[in-house]
Amino acid sequence: MKGAIEMKIYVVAWEYDTGGGFNWFYKKEAALTMFDNEKKNCNNWIDVNHQAAYFEYESKSEIPEEINNEIDADLESLFNNATMKYKAINPYPETHQKGYISIEKDLWEGGLEGDFGIQIAEDGRIWICIDGISTIRFKPFFEKDLKE
Repeated sequence: MKGAIEMKIYVVAWEYDTGGGFNWFYKKEAALTMFDNEKKNCNNWIDVNHQAAYFEYESKSEIPEEINNEIDADLESLFNNATMKYKAINPYPETHQKGYISIEKDLWEGGLEGDFGIQIAEDGRIWICIDGISTIRFKPFFEKDLKE
């Protein structure tokens, strides 16, 4: 009785709002080249939530159609647990607003080290926290404030 076939292949998968797919390769270099191209697609198609993933897969078959079926049957899990994933981030445009800024903690030249957090309230107030402590606060001026 022959032992089970285990063949390592390299997979690039992608998904977006209305679908997805994958390609697999015998050579890692070819898969990584395609993964680089898929990252470019993510940046170009940011409006459809395009994501890419790369992972290695041990197939139980050497027959291409069976390999496709194996991957396709478990693609969601394989994608979620991929070795490398990429999703472009839609940058927010720069905005400006006048308001009152208060510095709650002494800042010194050379920077701070620690956990950085930011919270933005629905009314536009902003808190910048370092190590869980509000360090800088911003309260926007509203039209009523400007009239007074």
